[in-house]
Amino acid sequence: MNLAERYYLQQAAAYVRGELPLAGEQYPGALSSLDHKALAGLLQIGKENGLKIYRFKKSRPLPRINKTIGILRGVHPSSLLDIGTGRGVFLIPFLDIFPNLPITCIDLLEHRVRALHALKRGGMQNINPLMMDVTKLNFKAQQFDAVTALEVLEHIADLAQAVSEICRVAKQHVLFSVPSKEDDNPEHIHLLTPEQLQPLFSQNGFGKIKVSHVHNHLIGLVARV
Repeated sequence: MNLAERYYLQQAAAYVRGELPLAGEQYPGALSSLDHKALAGLLQIGKENGLKIYRFKKSRPLPRINKTIGILRGVHPSSLLDIGTGRGVFLIPFLDIFPNLPITCIDLLEHRVRALHALKRGGMQNINPLMMDVTKLNFKAQQFDAVTALEVLEHIADLAQAVSEICRVAKQHVLFSVPSKEDDNPEHIHLLTPEQLQPLFSQNGFGKIKVSHVHNHLIGLVARV
């Protein structure tokens, strides 16, 4: 198996260049202009300098990631807000599949946002990382064609306010995923069902939830009425 089959090479290379300016000087230019040898060289520099390159590994694709990619392909958004991007478990595959999609990424944790800024500095120019609370979104109404909240809603105490804000800034679609079974994550404060979520979306101008069940998770797509 070659490196391109094992890693998201462009994303890893961008991260290395963003974290290590000297690596960027050694391998300058647009990411799309870098050949496999240059990308592999950046990957190696990152490993030698102790960067967390493992987060860019193409491990066995999670079914829920594949499902969300398929749904996004179907709705074909012109802009995307990703709520609670975290380590980029969903974002990194999205960047690989949708290289020209403008994605605004928000997270509450400063070190997560800092890592996303490294990706941008290194060449992922289609992302806009921001530190922000989903219950207080500093965006205009219907600013984003679609909003994703993937493995996020189960963490939020004021769920009604979060859904209200998500719906306010979404023009067309909201895509969410939540666990469908109890687990041992102490940060999960809700076990949500479509019946619980439907009224929250309906009262904010979004219609019926189309739900898929994917390996202990629910994935829902909701459209503006």
